[in-house]
Parts: sequence; structure tokens; C-alpha cells
Amino acid sequence: MSTPPFSPFTIFAHRGASGLEPENTLRSFRRALELGLEWIELDVRMVEGTPVVFHDRTLSRRTKTRGVVERQSLSFIRSLDAGLGEKIPTLAEVLDLVRGRARTQVELKGPGCASAVAQLLGRAIAEGSAPDSFLISSFDSQQTTLCKRLLPEVPTACLTYGYPRRAAEFAASLSAVSFHLNLDAVTPARVRELKEAGLKVFVYTVNSNDDLAFVKNAGVDGVFTDFPDRIR
Repeated sequence: MSTPPFSPFTIFAHRGASGLEPENTLRSFRRALELGLEWIELDVRMVEGTPVVFHDRTLSRRTKTRGVVERQSLSFIRSLDAGLGEKIPTLAEVLDLVRGRARTQVELKGPGCASAVAQLLGRAIAEGSAPDSFLISSFDSQQTTLCKRLLPEVPTACLTYGYPRRAAEFAASLSAVSFHLNLDAVTPARVRELKEAGLKVFVYTVNSNDDLAFVKNAGVDGVFTDFPDRIR
């Protein structure tokens, strides 16, 4: 496993260009590609054994219906309008869209994602994608660990909300190449500790010039943003 070839300051298009287009849709990812972003970030949940790209546990915020995502049929999920007539895409569709054009940061949401995602990424690698064109993260460290075991050549990240005790050791237990830290948890000392441990430090979600200046001064290596046009 190698560390992906991150830019000196890396910008991740958070759920695609989600401040400009409906989040986690093909339209949003196309917009990020048109803007020349090197990385897109997306969220994956399982529906009837298929990884679909959707952030929330429930449907209500993004669609005109209710219900827990994982409890629906795939045909029903695919029939919904996720904004501006866009459908909820499968992970396979997004990988086909971005292949050779950008790298993909996959966040595993909900139970049971790791095996199916590892299978899809493994297929993409067999078809010619570089293992370091992907980066896996999850708030559920067990999913990160399982995905790493199934697909050891693909880099993993440590994703947290807040700053855990022995943060660098925690990241090492996940074989992480980067640490993804929420904006409110950033301090120069924490960034320095993580970087001294050999980790890249990326911060979510940075949408303003003031926040960008703050995290840059703290020494981070990049940000997740809903507005990649503005932040870039």
C-alpha cells in the first residue's frame, strides 16, 4: 500500500460539488470533474446488497418521502428524485463516471458496506484503476478495518468527530495514511502531532475564506468543501 499522490494542498469535493448541485448525485460529481477537482468524496449505504451513494440514514432531507434508506427496495430507491430530477446513484455508476478523471474517497455509512465496496473497488483495480486512486474511511472503525483486510492495497483514512485520546495510535491501528478531522476540533498542536506521526491531515467541512485561512495557518494538508470552485 502506498500513500495517494496528494497535492500540496488537497481539495476534496464533498459529496461532489454539493454546494452547487444536489449532493451525492451524478450531476454533482460531473460538476466537480468539470471544475478540475482531483478528488471527489461520497457516502455509501447498502440497499438490497447494492452500494448506493447517499449520506443520511433516512430519506426525508434529500427526497420527498420518508423511511430508512437500508429498509427500502433498490427499485424504490432508484425511483426517487434526489434533486433536479437526479436519481440516487449506485457506487458502480459513480466509479464508471470518474474512472481516469479523478480519485475517489469513499465513506462507509451504515452496516455491511465494507465487503460490497471492497468487491467493487477490487473489480475496478482489476480493470486498470490504481489502488491509490481510492481512499476508504468510516466513523465505524470496524468497517474500515474489514475493508482494509479485504483490500489491503487500498489506502485507508481515520475519520473522527472530535479528537480521540491517542489519536495517532488509533490511526495507526487502522493503517491510515490520513486523518480526517472536523473543523471545530482543529488546533495547531493536534495537526502537528498527527503530521509528526506521518499522517496527512484533512479537515471537513470548510466552506468560507475565514475557515480556510484558519486551517491553513494550523498547517493542514487539505480540506473537504461543498464549494470547490470558491475554495480552490
